[in-house]
Amino acid sequence: MPRPRRRFTLALLLLATLALLVGGCARTPQQQYARYLQRGKKLLDGANPKRALLEFRNAVQLQPGEAEAYYWIAQAFLSEDNVRDAVVALRRATELNPGYPPAQLKLAELMIRSRDQELLKDAELRIQKILTDNPGDDDALFSLAAAEAQLGRPEQSEKYLNEAMKRSPANLRSKMALALLRVADKDMAGAEQILKGAIQQVPNSDDAVVALATLYAGMGRFPEAEPLFVKATQLNPDNTVAWMSLGSTQLKVGKKVLAEQSFKRAAESPKTTAPLAYVMFLIGQDRRAQAITQLEQMFQASPRNRVVRTALVAGYITGNREPEAETILNEALKKNPSDLEALLQRSQIYFRQRNFEVALADLDKALIVSPASPQAHYLRSKIFLVRGDQMRRIQDLYAALRTVPDSLPARFDLADSLLRSNRPKEALQTLNEATDEQKRTQGFAVAYNWALIGLGDGRAARKAVDTALAASKSPQLMLQDGLLKYAARDFAGARKSLEQVLHDKPEDGRALSLLVDTYAAQNQAHAATEKIRQMAREQPKSLPVQMLLARWLIRDNQKVEARKALAATVAANPKSTEPLLVSAGLDFNDGQFAGARSTLKNLIRLDGKSVDALLLSGQVEEAAGHYADAIVHYRKALTLDGGNVFALNNLAYLLARDSAHIDEALGLARRAREQVPESPEVLDTVGWLYYRKGLYDLAAKELEQALAKAEWPAIQFHLALTYNRLGNTVKGGRLLAAALSKDPKLADSAGLR
Repeated sequence: MPRPRRRFTLALLLLATLALLVGGCARTPQQQYARYLQRGKKLLDGANPKRALLEFRNAVQLQPGEAEAYYWIAQAFLSEDNVRDAVVALRRATELNPGYPPAQLKLAELMIRSRDQELLKDAELRIQKILTDNPGDDDALFSLAAAEAQLGRPEQSEKYLNEAMKRSPANLRSKMALALLRVADKDMAGAEQILKGAIQQVPNSDDAVVALATLYAGMGRFPEAEPLFVKATQLNPDNTVAWMSLGSTQLKVGKKVLAEQSFKRAAESPKTTAPLAYVMFLIGQDRRAQAITQLEQMFQASPRNRVVRTALVAGYITGNREPEAETILNEALKKNPSDLEALLQRSQIYFRQRNFEVALADLDKALIVSPASPQAHYLRSKIFLVRGDQMRRIQDLYAALRTVPDSLPARFDLADSLLRSNRPKEALQTLNEATDEQKRTQGFAVAYNWALIGLGDGRAARKAVDTALAASKSPQLMLQDGLLKYAARDFAGARKSLEQVLHDKPEDGRALSLLVDTYAAQNQAHAATEKIRQMAREQPKSLPVQMLLARWLIRDNQKVEARKALAATVAANPKSTEPLLVSAGLDFNDGQFAGARSTLKNLIRLDGKSVDALLLSGQVEEAAGHYADAIVHYRKALTLDGGNVFALNNLAYLLARDSAHIDEALGLARRAREQVPESPEVLDTVGWLYYRKGLYDLAAKELEQALAKAEWPAIQFHLALTYNRLGNTVKGGRLLAAALSKDPKLADSAGLR
């Protein structure tokens, strides 16, 4: 009997061991959730947010009701400046657990950054709730102070910071923030006392020493700032900010050799947060070649360092070494097609090369990688500006500002685009959303004045321009002054202002044109001609001035003189395509197709990517009846600018001649209509293509809209044929007679294949 008992006991032992082994391998969902979070945090610390995001999302799948995973998802998005998706994740976290302070606090911080008054109030409520649950939360108190300051209640902000200091005397963050409030109130002595007190309290704090040194530097007290920055570097040799600030201070007092050593040290520290500090110093000293060499060495030593690679590529681009930049980017994108920085930089190269379609393709890929990328949206808006597609430009600029509301260039561009689209009220609203600090800049004043002028509010514009001129007589402001005086029929005053603009900026095209218009408005054509001739004699090599003369002569119907002026301009500016394009246009308008064709061939040899030249070539061949050649030119134009409405519309109309290409033509025409839905030319083309497909009801709808906007013979003719097909011969006959009475040649176009 003992033997079986031993065997039974052994079996139990084996089962128990197996159970332990199995139990050791199988983790509960909570354990797996924790492991995913741990992995994600490590990846985030290692600057790998994309992989971190995958781990955090795995955690969400296991525990979809846990707020913490969404909080870390938001942190991953924020590390890539994706504020929009971060806010979505944080809102989800706070919905799942309203009492989860980290998510509430981070969401409140983002709201504070927005500077939106409603969001600031929301942030204030969220933080106060955190403090109600946990009165000792210094981070929440600090954030509440920031919210109060943004809401225009600095005294409340100071109160909260003082409370934080009472509870935590060593809380340097609060002391420094309080010192900043003193600086904002221009109480430099008060700020100095606070920071000196912080150093006495924590004498080994390099951060406190740097704060006081920075205050002295900001006050221009460099001899006092320098030894403090030195002391900070001694306390913490890896304090990058201290080394860089020391270098800047040394530059201010003329110690360039020591400054160079400080910037080098800032870049070479093992824990540096500014590896490009020395490179930036070299650029600041106009030693660009050395800066590029330094970057090349850094890139060779660390080819996977994106910061270094991005800086090197930027250096190559600004130094007109685009092939080398493109080689690096192409290699990076072979390894990782989703490399956001590489896509953005390569799109810039293509934009500079005027390969707009390829640049747009890279930016579209970038927006797949990072849908909220403000850089991608902003760069794409530049392409739409070139194309004249203001609607899409506006969409991208709004998207850029949603992510980076403090971007002044994007805000100015959006206001400009809205003005070009005849939406001045929205332009003013866009500018009104700028920060108070931005509103104090001269650039803002100029942009705001243009918006007031666009709105037609002459009185407000006059007042705003006068206020701005009291501070500065910049060319832009003088141009606005000239425009307002021109509108008020003060032509002598306008000329005086415009001549001042031209004294500072001799080639300002708007000032030149407006100056000429002041004479034309008084029917002084001869005086205008003489003024332009005088400017042309004084600036024989100025392309804008010479082109103004040529265009004025064309406008004044002095075509022989205009051709002479254009020939002289071509001789003086052999690399410029503008005089060639105007010359070809002059020949085209005069029906001299051979001359236009010859000039355009020379132009395209100079610049094979000139969309304007290809479009005009298409028009020349179309007018000459060489439809196949015209189609080739329009197709080439679309390879360079796939959204060009003129090329889309004209190519579609020509392709309509052949029934085999009707569907392609209709697709092109619809693309054009998406951009300019009110254009009578495009509506006519779409309607005519529906007619050619036998869709007469649809054709009538498009052509009726076109005719309501422009009573052109071609539209009347097309609608007449459509009505006849629909059996409405009375209307059709009446329209047909009206069209043919204006243009009898339209009858020839009825003989289509």
